[in-house]
Amino acid sequence: MNFSLKTDSKELNIAYIVVVSIIFVLTLVAFSLIFVLNPNITDANIDNPGDKQDEVKYDAETAAKIFDLKNTIELYDDMLSDRFLLLVNKQNPLKEDFVAENLVQTVTNPAVKLNETVATALQNFIDAAAQEGIVCTIVSGYRTKDDQESYYNETFQSNMNAGYSKEIAENMTNLVIAKAGESESETGLTVEIATRRGMTIEEMEESDLYKFAKENMYKYGFVLRYPQGKESITGYNYSPFIFRYVGSTGETNHAQYIFEKNLTLEEYTYYLANKKAEAKQSLDILESQFEK
Repeated sequence: MNFSLKTDSKELNIAYIVVVSIIFVLTLVAFSLIFVLNPNITDANIDNPGDKQDEVKYDAETAAKIFDLKNTIELYDDMLSDRFLLLVNKQNPLKEDFVAENLVQTVTNPAVKLNETVATALQNFIDAAAQEGIVCTIVSGYRTKDDQESYYNETFQSNMNAGYSKEIAENMTNLVIAKAGESESETGLTVEIATRRGMTIEEMEESDLYKFAKENMYKYGFVLRYPQGKESITGYNYSPFIFRYVGSTGETNHAQYIFEKNLTLEEYTYYLANKKAEAKQSLDILESQFEK
């Protein structure tokens, strides 16, 4: 009797194992058929079944366009964040904690400091001018915030001493001198040059230096910062003395583009921002067409 019971239990265990094995095999076959019939299923889909619903599928042509647009946006981001394209004016003051980087003394005028890259580029220009028999004097470069404030106040007081009212004197000063915190001189990226100190605008315009600088300065990464006819854009009077270093980003020569298109730094940075916005809008439209 006891033997019979043990035998029946063993047979039941064997039967149970056989049934489980059959179910396991059938399950494997079922999953295999699913993968064969639906080759798009990936490990990511199994791990995160919800991701399948959010995944966007693109054809090769669309994927290429999206890739190009993303690269374009990244390129304009790089340009707009380039420290040498930093826009400083009345509408775009420097941050309170701004600190000019890598300042060095200029070779031809150690009393003037500039950003190291700017100083090197300027010296290359000065050397090129000298080969043409042209003298270039560095009048001013980097100023501290306190120095800029003193310079502004001195100019304002000079206008007051000339007999102008406070309002007119302030308006006159604001057209030629930036207030502290709004001046590119505080960046070390802007330089004032002349054949000699104390030149008038007319004398500078007629000088060989200005003629040479106007046509060649861009080759060294500089642009005329306050061109004639652009006063309403820059917010300052025309000046043939002041040049701003903008350099290049990758293969893009900013100075050459600005020179050839007769732009201000304001117009150029706005142009870059608009091109980035256009690329972003195109990307959004393209991706939205494939959203479910």
